[in-house]
Amino acid sequence: LKKVAGRYDYDTMLWSDFCDKFMEWSKFNKSAPEADIRVINAINNTIQIKYFKDLNADKIRKYLVCRKEFDKLKDNSLNRDLHSIKSMWKFAVTELFEGLRNEASLVKEIPTEKMTKTKYFTEEEIGKILTNCESERITIVCYLMLYLGLRLKEACLLEWKDVLFGSDSVRIYPHKTKRNNPNPAIVPIIIATSRIKLCL
Repeated sequence: LKKVAGRYDYDTMLWSDFCDKFMEWSKFNKSAPEADIRVINAINNTIQIKYFKDLNADKIRKYLVCRKEFDKLKDNSLNRDLHSIKSMWKFAVTELFEGLRNEASLVKEIPTEKMTKTKYFTEEEIGKILTNCESERITIVCYLMLYLGLRLKEACLLEWKDVLFGSDSVRIYPHKTKRNNPNPAIVPIIIATSRIKLCL
């Protein structure tokens, strides 16, 4: 790779070389680098890019249009992809190149409707979920997810020391954002306790 005054040459940096550098940074600095890998693969399959400079504002917009029309992505998913691309450009302008305009900053997120209705499982839906559990362990995980609002990984990693019987609550560490927010959430289990006991 050609360097110019301690920085890389924007005009000659190959897209593949940029991706290698970005993913090396992403794996060290981000809690979900697999999302960036997915977006890189999608870019490779959607638009033709040889050099990083080809990922300009027009190409980014074209990428979003293609993903919406051909891959049928919803607006929220498109915005997540755009967030990854913006992260790539932020890395580029702060770590690799000097005096560079951030092309991704010219592309606006797609407006989405705010969720106004609370979504929840009905008793019938919960019954179907628990009926189809194949083992006692999976049943317990499902109860934890349903009645404590845990993500799958949070439920699987829950430890006895995090169950606070004295205060009828559970201490949940934010697995997805633990690097940015290591403080646990405290979830009451008064309502869930009797239901969970049924499967123990």
